[in-house]
Amino acid sequence: MKNNNKYIISKNGVILPWEKVYTDYPLGNDSSSSSSQSDYHDEPMDASALLQRLPRGAYTTCRTVKNGRYIYQLDYHVNRLVVSSASILESILKHGDQPTESDSSNGQNNSVSQGMNVMHEKCGKESILNYIRLTLDEFRSLYSCDTQNSTDNDNSTDPEFRITLLAAWEATNKGHDFFNSALYCHIGLLNVNNYSSSRTIRVLIHGHGRQNASTKDSKWVTDRKKLIPSDGYEEIILINDKHELLEGTQTNFYVVKDDINTIITANEGVLFGSVRDSVLQVCKKHNIHVELRPPSLNDLKSASGVFLSSTSRWVMPVHQVHLGDLSFVKKDVLQNAAEADPSIYYYYDDCPTTDKIRRWVMEDVERQSTSIF
Repeated sequence: MKNNNKYIISKNGVILPWEKVYTDYPLGNDSSSSSSQSDYHDEPMDASALLQRLPRGAYTTCRTVKNGRYIYQLDYHVNRLVVSSASILESILKHGDQPTESDSSNGQNNSVSQGMNVMHEKCGKESILNYIRLTLDEFRSLYSCDTQNSTDNDNSTDPEFRITLLAAWEATNKGHDFFNSALYCHIGLLNVNNYSSSRTIRVLIHGHGRQNASTKDSKWVTDRKKLIPSDGYEEIILINDKHELLEGTQTNFYVVKDDINTIITANEGVLFGSVRDSVLQVCKKHNIHVELRPPSLNDLKSASGVFLSSTSRWVMPVHQVHLGDLSFVKKDVLQNAAEADPSIYYYYDDCPTTDKIRRWVMEDVERQSTSIF
């Protein structure tokens, strides 16, 4: 089996056969639209495909380090699940994204409280660690003969893993037991997207920012499909109608001003990634000033560097920013901003501040990691 088709999924600590996933969670979560037998098979699927099938919920994606023996920023991811779960559950009840037992405010508040009490049991740090251990053990057992020497960028024989956790509720319509909470754990080999000094990293500015960006909602996995980068772009950078640059579809975005020892990154309308948290910590420690605001198009013109951060990329310098299609930005705003010709690229050489931040974040990995076993 190819490396990119090695995945395993568990629900509340129980491994799910892939044929059961296809049968119980048809695409679109709508059995009437997926009755074709061609959809029922046992081929493993990646996290993005899986999240489009499973019930809506709060999800987070973390990674292992140190040859699959530690999880980077586990506490951060656990907290994200708990906070996002409450927000999504409230939205589900308020907007009817899933069937509810009661439309009254008291019923809604009670349902949120009951649902979160149950979910807290599933989303505790020790519970999550136990689910990860069990699922990872099964992965290693299933693919033991194939995972040896499977990483090109590591001299060790043990690969790193990408772990996606989904905290979801499944409707039961059984009185006060309406919520049936579930914690799904999906594991696959991590496609390490390391920066290479010989590689030119390009990004495209295109698309509006997400709704309720502070909550990592599995619904976003479906929404972002139309924004998947192509033509050699590493990432799509989302922008609002004030010509402010928010984030990537899977990354945080930063502009660097070496002359004033400053980085600029959005603090509203974006999802705070775990590596972003490390970036801000090391900047504070090493006296790099951080402006917590969305960079503008004009900031790009005067920037000495641009970079992305994510769990697979760590800190990745960007060499070219393509303005792309800004037709949705208000014309009066564009007249006062940088040139908005969609054919324009901004080019950046190696940036000393970006290089230092990348090195500091990597040096801080061990301190920020939790042992799995």
